[in-house]
Amino acid sequence: EYEELINMINRPDEDGVELWDFEKILNHRWSKDPNRKGKMDIQMKWAGYQEPTWEPMEAIKKDDSVSLAKYAQDMKLTNNSRWKWTNAYLRREKRFARMLKQVHLYKKKTNTIKYNFGIRIPKSIKEAMMLDKLNGNTKWADSIEVELRALYEEHKCFKTVKNKSELPKEYKYVPLLWVFAVKFDLRHRARCVAGGHVTEDLEFDIYSGVVDFETIRIALVAAILTQLEILAADISSAYIQAITIEKIYTIAGPEWAVLGLEGTILIVYKALYGLKASGAMWHRKLADNLREMGFKPCTVDHDFYIRDMKTHYEYLGVIVDDLLIFSQNPHKILDHMKEHYNY
Repeated sequence: EYEELINMINRPDEDGVELWDFEKILNHRWSKDPNRKGKMDIQMKWAGYQEPTWEPMEAIKKDDSVSLAKYAQDMKLTNNSRWKWTNAYLRREKRFARMLKQVHLYKKKTNTIKYNFGIRIPKSIKEAMMLDKLNGNTKWADSIEVELRALYEEHKCFKTVKNKSELPKEYKYVPLLWVFAVKFDLRHRARCVAGGHVTEDLEFDIYSGVVDFETIRIALVAAILTQLEILAADISSAYIQAITIEKIYTIAGPEWAVLGLEGTILIVYKALYGLKASGAMWHRKLADNLREMGFKPCTVDHDFYIRDMKTHYEYLGVIVDDLLIFSQNPHKILDHMKEHYNY
């Protein structure tokens, strides 16, 4: 009980975690996915989104088993074979009531006002516009426009469709979510990400690679012995350099009016942050580019690359979108990546 509550309460403080709050559990059914035959799906009403979605029961159970147990109790499902696990929560009434109370307190906590460097952070486009009006400036509106232009004009992340009839049947709708932050130099930052929580689970590895730190320690020794320079670099907007394999579309909201696209149907073409396959697509693209440059993945660590320069070896470690380069001229490698791959 203690561990479950601590994990639930601390989850919002974990860096990089995308939170999706639900308002209510609406329904349940046997899964229609042939790969999940004999398993249950749960219909969820998500906060901030009109359309409910069907999610695997095991995923909801992992994130919030208490609310799921309460649903089973309300629907009188506790004697059903697929729901008997809820009795462990419901058997002790006072304990269950205490846990349920903690869940509500946790949800209340996630709805508190957040500040970065003394500046209030909006949770939505509507709130961002409201804060601009209160502050007498357009900093949030400007950051939203910068993000939209970068995604649509610079990185070509979307393709427009005139009407829904042009969409292939297999394409599924995903909402767009906005995440806001203030940087240490007080720049206002808005990032538009896809609601990947509504898409179906993929059958392959969806994560981007990370080089082993033991490999890096060995590389540091090799670099010192062979007098190589060491340079760390970060690739900005990395995921959207790659093309997504997921067949999805979205509808441009009011914020897209600055580009004259409000209400337009947009096919998601690039690997937007938030999509389940984006990490893997980025990992594949970077690996392909490094191979084109003559680097080969190390046999024992596929996220550590080696290039034979005849007189010496060059090394390159990958941690998602961060690079650690060991070379006599590491800037030359970065310049090549900028020039040929637009990084």
